[in-house]
This record gives sequence, structure tokens and C-alpha cells, in this order.
Amino acid sequence: QIATLGGMSSSLVIRLINAGARVNAANKKGLTPLAQAVALKNVEHIKIYSTHGADIFAADINGESPLTRCLRDGNILKILVNASNLKVTDAYGNTPLHIALEHKATAGSVRYLLDAGIAVDVANCYGETPLFSATKSDNYQGVQQLIKAGAIKNITDNQGNTALHACVRWAAEKSCAKLLAAGYDVDIKNQSGKTPLAEAARQNRIEIMKQLIAKGANLNSQDVTGKSILMDAIQCKNPVAASLLLKKGADPTIVDVYGRNAFHEATTTELEELISLIQKTGVSPLSTDLHGKTPFGIIIRKGDKLIQSTLGTNRNIVDVNKNNPLHIAVIENAPLSVFELLVKLGYDINAKNNSGKTPVQLAVSAGMNDAVKYLLSCGADVFTLDTTGSNAVTTSITDNPSVLIDILNANKNKTDANGNTVLHYAAQCADSNVLSVLMQYGADKYTKNKKGETAADIAQNFNRPADIIQILR
Repeated sequence: QIATLGGMSSSLVIRLINAGARVNAANKKGLTPLAQAVALKNVEHIKIYSTHGADIFAADINGESPLTRCLRDGNILKILVNASNLKVTDAYGNTPLHIALEHKATAGSVRYLLDAGIAVDVANCYGETPLFSATKSDNYQGVQQLIKAGAIKNITDNQGNTALHACVRWAAEKSCAKLLAAGYDVDIKNQSGKTPLAEAARQNRIEIMKQLIAKGANLNSQDVTGKSILMDAIQCKNPVAASLLLKKGADPTIVDVYGRNAFHEATTTELEELISLIQKTGVSPLSTDLHGKTPFGIIIRKGDKLIQSTLGTNRNIVDVNKNNPLHIAVIENAPLSVFELLVKLGYDINAKNNSGKTPVQLAVSAGMNDAVKYLLSCGADVFTLDTTGSNAVTTSITDNPSVLIDILNANKNKTDANGNTVLHYAAQCADSNVLSVLMQYGADKYTKNKKGETAADIAQNFNRPADIIQILR
């Protein structure tokens, strides 16, 4: 270094090297003798160091190397990079061409490196060719040079990404335009199944998205898990990207391998803007994934505002099993406030699902006593029979006796369409203790249904034990 800084003769420098002086020794600033020579444009010393094993990639404390220092000076570059070090690479496998393109070297410098024999498609340890390096600084002029030099179209790195994927990563809009103009594949997928458009949606690269869409990119491409590009945009909380995709025709009903669609992803974000965006597409907030989870179920504990944004204005919505939001509130063990909201919004408290069960019957079975009492206060019908012939009354007797008196108190003066009371149904399955308690709380054993049958008659019809029948006489 002292020899170079002092402008000493070439012969002295060679003597020092031959005597064992370390050609790659760095000072406190990280500068090597070669870096000093390049900075001083000492051509003779550059020649000596570069032909005696000096590291052209050695970075100083500012990240500058002898190579990057001379990329704007073609004459110095031609001296630095020569036959003796043309094929050398840095620790990551980058050639001088990789470095030159990433640092926006002059067109002349790039041409020199290509003409000198550095392969246009040589890959570094990540599988990235010089084309990938050019995208890192949106070096579109370098991209154009490589295309003209015969860079292989759609070549991929170790992860299956193409230079278009790299343009997305580095927000290289001008480079992207050059690649698209050259006919690069807009729908090629990386190892995760992501197209450049999918990656752009994830990273909210709106301008690049527009470029890709204008070139016919598939809006509904799915990755290896079945996730759509729209789902990618939503998952990454990018409403502008999601809106653009929908405007251009993206399908919000596509499901991934787990049965989730764009609405599931939207409610998972808890962002009202995204939830409202998907709600307006008509996708059902009660669409179920493979685990039976609905978008509504995902958002059910996140407050009234998000619930209303998710459900929209259709009060007749049901899932594949004909569960309405009140059924799902039971299934999700929702807090009482959710039931209050749903009733206020006008959802049918007596709706029957595919099994014929009403929300109150499900709540009885689930032991959700507060919900049961609230639904009873709202007039829930406890007599509706499911497909097995059970109802909220009989379910309470078999599964949850603790709410039976509440059911009785809410229905002392009510019957089903055939005139059967709570006690008539209890007579089918309750034991003597339960029947006695019901009568203590006001159940009338003498009340007759439309056929003229008392609870005792029902017990006899169901072949109940004699003591049961006797209690009801």
C-alpha cells in the first residue's frame, strides 16, 4: 500500500510481492493495495496486482471493491479484468459481469466483459445469472444488452424464479418492461407455484401488476397449495392490488387445497376494506372450508362492525348444511353479544339446518345456557322436530337438563302445531324425577293435545314404565 500511495516503481512492487508481501492485505478502511491503485488510476500497479492474485471483489468498509470502483472507467476496467482473472468469482459465485450489471456499469464496460468471454448466462451460487443482477438496480439498459447478447429466455434460479420474478422483488419496472417486450413468459411459476403476477400482488407492486396484466397474465393462477393470486394479495393486506385483480376479472370463489377462498383470507386479515371488497363480489360469508370454518366464523369475535361488513344485507344466507348465522354462532361458541346482534339484524331464530335443528336446539345441546335463555326470550320455538324426531325439549332432557325449567317457563302457555306441551314431549323420555320437577314448576299434566291425549297417554304410547305413567295420571 505504501508503495502504491508513494508512486514507487513497478519493479519495487514486484520485488515486495516476491518477497512475501500480502497482496490482499487491507488497512483500517478495508482498502487493499489494488483498491488504492484503482483509486489513483495507477495503471502499472493495477496490472501487477491483478496478475498476482489480487482480489478484485475485496470490499472496503463502504462496500466498494476495486471492481466497482472502476465500472465507470472502461479503460481501467480493461486493465483490472483480464485473462488472468476473467473467470474468478466472489464468495457468492458472482462474476465481474454480475457485479457490473448490478452497479449499473456503462454499456461499454458491459460490452467489454461480454466480449472478453464471460458467459451471458453464467449462474452464481443462487442460480442467478447476470440478468437477475441487472434487475436489482433496475438496470434496464443492461437488461437490453443481455437480451441482445442472447440471454436465455425464462432461465430460472435455484428457487425456480425467472428474471420477471426478480423484477417484482426489486421493483424493477423498467427492466420488467424490457423483458415483457422481449417475450418473456408472464405465467411461468417458481417452485412454490407463484407466477410473477402472484409475487407482484403479494408485494403490492401495482405498476408491475399492470404491466403483467396488459401482457395477458393469468389472473386466476394458483400456487402449489391452490392459493389464487387474489388470495395472495389479500393475505398480504394489499387492498389496492386486490381491487385491481377483481376489476380485471379475478375469480374470488377459487378455493385452495384447504377449501379456503378469498373471503376466508379477507376475514383473517380483520381489515374492513378487504372484507367489504370481497363481500360485494357475492361470495358467501358462510362458505365452508374443509374444516367447516366460514368467513363469518373467523370474524365472529372481532366486533359488530366487522361482523356486519362480513354478513352484508342478505338475511337468508346459509352454509352448505343450511346453517344460518345463528346456527354458526352456536357452533363457534360465540359470546351472547353476537346472538343479540344477529337477532337484531333479523336472522331467523327458528331456521332449520339440514338436520332439522334450530339454533336453540343446538345451543341446548352445546350447553350454551345464556344463549338458550336469550333465544327463548326472543320467542325461539322449542317444539320444532329435527330429522331424528328430537327437539329442544327432548334434547334438554337428554343432554342439558339445567335449562329445562327455563324452557318450561318460556313455554307454559305454548304448544306445537298439534297441541303438545313441554310435558307431552317430556313424557316420551324423561325419568320420574324430571317429570315431577316439571309439574312442580307448573307443567299441567291434564292438558290435552289436539288428539285429546294427555302426557300420560303419550307415555303409554311410548311404552314408558308404569311408574312414569302413574306419575302423569
